[in-house]
Amino acid sequence: MPLGTDGIVLPGNWKEIKASLLAGEYTPSPVKRVELPKDSGGTRPLGIPTVMDRVIQQAVCQVLTPVFDPLFSESSFGFRPGRSAHQAVKRVLKDIQRGYRYAVDCNIYVKSKGAGEREKRSITRFLAKRLRLKENEGKSAVDRPCNRSLLGCTMTAHREPKVKVSPKAR
Repeated sequence: MPLGTDGIVLPGNWKEIKASLLAGEYTPSPVKRVELPKDSGGTRPLGIPTVMDRVIQQAVCQVLTPVFDPLFSESSFGFRPGRSAHQAVKRVLKDIQRGYRYAVDCNIYVKSKGAGEREKRSITRFLAKRLRLKENEGKSAVDRPCNRSLLGCTMTAHREPKVKVSPKAR
């Protein structure tokens, strides 16, 4: 019985796929596009890979994670083993309690708006020149954490901030 949109039964034709991977000739299949509705209106695209492509992605991840994960910042939580969105939100709360009062759009916490503006300019320049990526100016901002949303949460504006559900997530 097929497991995915590609009709492949694992381990199926694994020897052929392994040979094409080792020869550098493997080409992933196009992903199936699905639009998920957002609570705030509009949709979010989701790409669903074939089962075989997902197996290959996971195999690559298992090899590369032990090599690169130790190089990541302790402040990085996305898609890392043993880390979660809940831990990220708790970390932000601690940072705010330690005096970090402004968040640069990619959730870098700094102690002043000026520092945030400098950091944002530097990151925007790096993204444009080194990675050839364009900033989404409609979503980018330097602002207080209580005015921004992180993983469906926001912080209260009190001296001792607390985590609350973001109005955008309701």
